[in-house]
Amino acid sequence: MSDAKYEREIEKILTNGIKSHRKIIDLSGQQIKTLTAYKEYYENKPSSRGGKVKVKSVLNSLLTLRELGAYTKKPYERIKQEEIIKFFTHYLKGKSLATISGWKVVVRSFYKWMHGMNKKHEFPPIVDNELLQPEKAKPRKISSGDLFTKDEVLKMINTCRTPMDKAIVSIWYEMGIRGGEYCSLNVDSVEFISGGCKLYIEKSKTEEGYIPLIMAAPYLHEWLNVHPYKDNPKAPLFIGLRSYFGDRLQVNGINQKLKRIVKVAGIKKHIFTHLGRNISITRLDGQLSVEDNARLHGITPSTVFNVYTRRTRREACKKYFDVNGRVLTDDEKIKEKEEAEKLLPKKCISCGTINSYDRNYCQQCLRPIDMPTMLKLGEIKEKQMVEMKDLIKEQIKREIIAEMKETA
Repeated sequence: MSDAKYEREIEKILTNGIKSHRKIIDLSGQQIKTLTAYKEYYENKPSSRGGKVKVKSVLNSLLTLRELGAYTKKPYERIKQEEIIKFFTHYLKGKSLATISGWKVVVRSFYKWMHGMNKKHEFPPIVDNELLQPEKAKPRKISSGDLFTKDEVLKMINTCRTPMDKAIVSIWYEMGIRGGEYCSLNVDSVEFISGGCKLYIEKSKTEEGYIPLIMAAPYLHEWLNVHPYKDNPKAPLFIGLRSYFGDRLQVNGINQKLKRIVKVAGIKKHIFTHLGRNISITRLDGQLSVEDNARLHGITPSTVFNVYTRRTRREACKKYFDVNGRVLTDDEKIKEKEEAEKLLPKKCISCGTINSYDRNYCQQCLRPIDMPTMLKLGEIKEKQMVEMKDLIKEQIKREIIAEMKETA
């Protein structure tokens, strides 16, 4: 959602213009007046990271305070501490710890403003209660078994309904960009080069620049060939194709799309956008230096080990054998080569066009893409010829028998 849309949502809150399928309680004039004053203060307040507070943060704060005002049905200055506690313990029951903690931060900051307090750890009595202190959510534990394999990713790609979905899945697996980075991409964010493409990140949590893509490059190429607004460089790269057609996909839209694809593929694993970072960083651990792996993903070297890598004991044992000169058998060499080539682009043997891994026929010349496909096609044709000959022989037999019966 753009800043202009966030501004429109803020306007709806401050004018009781929110419409919903559920019953919405309008705020009183006094409540609206207080929220308007807080909005003017908050949007001009310096951000903790420098600069101004984001419009989205202003909207989220006002949505939280609107819920509190609608629940208590009182001017904010007349709300009592026990009512705020009840709001969090009863009204928000069932919400995640992260959501409740985020709302507590908003409410405590709001009452600090109302009471003119500026010191970092000082709070007015109304919110100075242990039950209103935000709790840090426990980090999600991810094991090596939670990571998706190449075969599972191929299964996801084969169930995708559109070239755009294939591009999203392939980028998710290959480089694991952040949800917000998906949403910042435009048509001109992709630059194709020999052997892959550069994906320029418009808005990044750490630093702007480009990331290299090899596996995902053919899928991006196929998507851009049919993108409804491919001639507009500033059009969003990933868009709604049904409802909200042409609108930029938001973080939740990317996440829900991945969940739907996994469900259709029949994979029984939990998926979310950020998991792609664990997969990518773990896959490249050992192939790149720790520093290069960290720089590629916009994190610090210590974060690579402490947060993201999920190498298995089996992988560590294999690495130990490899560095100490163990010689692979012929079967092991073939299997290792096949695994290494999975998801890598295929070059057409006829015209040289680079195609995605899941293609057997070239998107440019429509011929078999490689020798295995050509041989397989030859085998199919040979089998069809044998079956045709058998059918003809059977037909001739029936005709001869029919003629003999007529003669007799």
